Amino acid sequence: MIIEKFSELDNLISYLKNVERELILKALQFSDKAHKNQLRKSGEPFILHPIEVAKILTTIKLDGDSIAAGLLHDTVEDTTLTVSNIKENFGHQISELVEGLTKISKYSLKANKQKLGENYRKLLLAATMDLRVILIKLADRLHNMRTLKFIKNEDKKINTALETLEVYSPLAQRLGMKEWQDELEDLAFKTINPDARNLIIERLEFLSSKDENIVDEIRYELKKIFLEEDINCRIIGRIKSSYSIWNKIKNKNISLEQLSDIMAFRIITNSTRECYRCLGVIHRKFPYIQGRFKDFISAPKSNGYRALHTSVMGPKNKKIEIQFRSNVMEQIADFGVAAHWKYKDPKKIKEKHTKEYKWMHDLVDLMNNSTSQDELLENSKIQVFQDDIYVFTPKGDVIELPKNSTPIDFAYAIHSEIGEKCVGARINEKMQPLKTILKNGDQVEIIISDESQPSPLWERFAVTSKVKSQLRRFFRSKKRDEHVRFGKEI
Repeated sequence: MIIEKFSELDNLISYLKNVERELILKALQFSDKAHKNQLRKSGEPFILHPIEVAKILTTIKLDGDSIAAGLLHDTVEDTTLTVSNIKENFGHQISELVEGLTKISKYSLKANKQKLGENYRKLLLAATMDLRVILIKLADRLHNMRTLKFIKNEDKKINTALETLEVYSPLAQRLGMKEWQDELEDLAFKTINPDARNLIIERLEFLSSKDENIVDEIRYELKKIFLEEDINCRIIGRIKSSYSIWNKIKNKNISLEQLSDIMAFRIITNSTRECYRCLGVIHRKFPYIQGRFKDFISAPKSNGYRALHTSVMGPKNKKIEIQFRSNVMEQIADFGVAAHWKYKDPKKIKEKHTKEYKWMHDLVDLMNNSTSQDELLENSKIQVFQDDIYVFTPKGDVIELPKNSTPIDFAYAIHSEIGEKCVGARINEKMQPLKTILKNGDQVEIIISDESQPSPLWERFAVTSKVKSQLRRFFRSKKRDEHVRFGKEI
């Protein structure tokens, strides 16, 4: 079985150079020897797990060092081997990856708050040192979720699934790993709420039986429309995942029977210009749904994701969601950060102002400045897992903020001094209160005064965890100064 599994892996790494493939074979033999006689909960040889992790990593075309580290990732934790042994046999790069994975391997939501806080910190610190550590950890978690059924302890299964939804799935989302995110969520949902998942699947099967080929029929209609416009594109259609549908039901407070928005289509073009052209065609042909258009081409997400999103009453009078991407955008959407990560340049992730990874450094800074474990944990969850909006400075620079942010969040995002001196905001050239909720595409200008100071009220309507933390520090410092001054007067 092991020979057969390695044969599968060998076929999947054909994109690598021979020297990297030889390195991977060496890592497999080393790992196989280290895990000799160890079994998984399924009763299978333990070595099959690292092989499956390595196979998952090939789906995003990771480099040889990463795949070798994937094969070795449990050797230090689960055998008598040390990081020094890994370094001696595989060099500094791979030993650092394995060490990073070992440090975060005991991360668990069951830990006490202090331990959990430290592990949050370890998880993000590992990512800021080398993003590949998190990619390997995500692949490890994905295979563990695929085999979760072999765990007999129900509490452990539930905790693992909850941890996956609360930590690993949102991390996959922030890193642009959409396919991994969807599978992690579906596997966790299957464990946590199997009844709800089964009801949704039954509903989808019922809708499919009424319109058996509806996705193909709509795809055909869309293709015909684009051919009439002399536009060459690929069209991919699918039914949305059970977990995303479950979230929609909860967020919109609707019943399963009221569910209508279940289909999503991707239009893949040859260029950015063609994306906008296709969007124009769709909006001319079909009524579009207000508030559902998003332009992530002019304002990309922090993970590099670019696309146009819209929802329309499409062919067959069905409500459908459509995303428009170029071939390059599609690759980034499929592979996330792995599509543009320079593996031979590990310094890139350490540059604090590299846009794609700034959120990680911001979170580590926030965690380092949190005054309690409760604050640290809450801030970290908010910062990693929230949705984003994109607003503009008067000069046209894009500022990424959490959903429901206000001008206070915007001002501090520019600079803490701008935030502290803020007295007003001009949104889309009109003066607005500082508690105004910003929307995607707003242009914001902050009015400042050297005489101004933050108001205690700001903490109520600031959304960004970093801003709330800065405001708390400002008022604590101000209170200490007042006590000192009062003491001197006495």
